[in-house]
Amino acid sequence: MRNRSLFLSIQLLLVTSGSTGLSQSGVSDQLRQTIDAKVAERLGPMYKTTDIVNVDTSSRTFGWMIENPSNLLSHCFIFTADGTNDGEPPFPKGAMGIFRDGEIVWMSDTLIGSMESARSAEIFSIGDLLNDSKAEIVTTWWEGNLNPLATCWIIRWDGQSGRVINDYDQSNRSVILAEEGTLRTADLNGDGVLELLGTVPDYWAQRDIATTYSWNGQKYGRRANSPQPPKDGFLRRNNLTVNVRTSVTKTDSGYIFMYTVTNASNSRQRNDELYIERRTQNWICLKSPESWMCGPGARALAGWSTIGSRSIRPGYTDSNFSALSRGLPAIVHFFAQGENDNSESAEIDLDLWYQNVLVNSCQGNSVGPQDPLNHTSALAFIDTLLSFVARSRSLGWITDQRIADKYTNYFITVRSRLQQADTWDANKALQSVLAQANLDSSSALTSEAYALIRYNTEYLIAQLLPH
Repeated sequence: MRNRSLFLSIQLLLVTSGSTGLSQSGVSDQLRQTIDAKVAERLGPMYKTTDIVNVDTSSRTFGWMIENPSNLLSHCFIFTADGTNDGEPPFPKGAMGIFRDGEIVWMSDTLIGSMESARSAEIFSIGDLLNDSKAEIVTTWWEGNLNPLATCWIIRWDGQSGRVINDYDQSNRSVILAEEGTLRTADLNGDGVLELLGTVPDYWAQRDIATTYSWNGQKYGRRANSPQPPKDGFLRRNNLTVNVRTSVTKTDSGYIFMYTVTNASNSRQRNDELYIERRTQNWICLKSPESWMCGPGARALAGWSTIGSRSIRPGYTDSNFSALSRGLPAIVHFFAQGENDNSESAEIDLDLWYQNVLVNSCQGNSVGPQDPLNHTSALAFIDTLLSFVARSRSLGWITDQRIADKYTNYFITVRSRLQQADTWDANKALQSVLAQANLDSSSALTSEAYALIRYNTEYLIAQLLPH
């Protein structure tokens, strides 16, 4: 299996020229004719659009993303335009633009040069490459018929104006090159800013050269100090801060564990995978966010992963995670990984993947299912409840030390009564625990502490207490 995900289908992160067909979604013939006419007014009758994307309707599930950062491109159509030629240099130069409300609101100069007479262009992706809530539009201009090579041009759009942010040479040819099917992005150094990667042919050596194009604060280009993919294939995925809140309800089929996931506003990566430490084989996924998938996982993990561009952005929350299990609520670890492309990584050993998740993720405590321990007596289970109280207090799930002391004293009393074979008073004390937990759930007990105390106490009464 690939290290991108534990139990999900491998995401299709690469697309080839013209392969998606999604850029035409929401673009009518009449609209194309309107934009063509506007382009011709500015550039002359030899110019026409080569690709148009309706940002509102062209969200891609697989492949390069079409997104709308901060809604800066709502109701916009992104287009590329090129001129016809007779096959003889000098060849016409291309342009990129944004169309909205019947008008071209921005268009670049005709600066996109070519070394070939045969050329096609497309909108390759729209997203937030720099992780600053602005929009970057990546366009690819394919040169040649037999061995297509793309030159990539990038527009940065802030909602009012656009500018080209890639280096280009004196012939107006972008320095960002990639062979067909090799262009992708990855955050190679974990700083939240994406690099572009692609392979470029070395015709003299008859081989392909993997190349990284990085951001220098002003433009994307080829640099001597560009970060490179790690040798072990694992890109950094822990440059984020994630909080996971848990609530539990009991049904006839078991316990429903509901998770609310918040990616902090200061995170430098989106959250696209969430794993819960699994201490039971009994795990059924109930709910997942749109374009996420859930599974029981492997090793000691279960959880969720995106299959598209629906990862949780910094500053956002998603509460559409839930699972059903007969396991009792227990304190477990969660592991949240940041979105980063590992699509070139080779097949690796599952143990290596598992170890990487443990060290290359944001980690914390949550509540998850655990098979009841092989306790032969209620006395042994009391120790578990006492440890839940102590840890809940240290984790802030019990907000008042006096409340923690109250439950500690209850369970110590229960243990003392059971040691004296006084089942009646032990049961009375446990019933008081349940009553107090219901009262405290609106103040001093978080949903995590409430689930731990209530449902484990109920289990103790029903299964382990002598009747």
